[in-house]
Amino acid sequence: MRLIDLSFFVNENYIPNINGTSDVNDAISQGVDRFINIYEIEFLKILFGETFYDELIAGIENNEALYLSIKSKLVDEENKISPIVNYIYCRYVQSQTANGEQNENPNFFNQQRFIISWNRMVGLNFAFANWFQSLDVELTTDDSINTNEFDGLFTTVNSYI
Repeated sequence: MRLIDLSFFVNENYIPNINGTSDVNDAISQGVDRFINIYEIEFLKILFGETFYDELIAGIENNEALYLSIKSKLVDEENKISPIVNYIYCRYVQSQTANGEQNENPNFFNQQRFIISWNRMVGLNFAFANWFQSLDVELTTDDSINTNEFDGLFTTVNSYI
């Protein structure tokens, strides 16, 4: 189950050529789709750990109020805002840069947009964490949370990583 889709890649998370009917558009949208499949799960597991991630997905699928509320705080479907999208966008930019694609399409890679997107994610993560703490929910935790990765979700950047 995915919480976001291609329609979220707008504003600071805009990816050129993601929409359209050409072979290039199809290739780009399929590539971003793969990133959503991989990095949405990665983000949620870093944020919550494996055990609560599994509970969250099951709770959303079963339309349980608590988990739907958590989803609605993480994913603003109307405005297409989510820290998950910012995280995926930054991972995508990193991969395209590593593959040298910013040289082929110089308009694609914009270091400032990466920084803005990452830092926006951090702000959204703090807002979510404050809201989540106010719920006074007992979080089922496990040892799968990597504290360095978790802390990274709450650390702003001022240069490209």
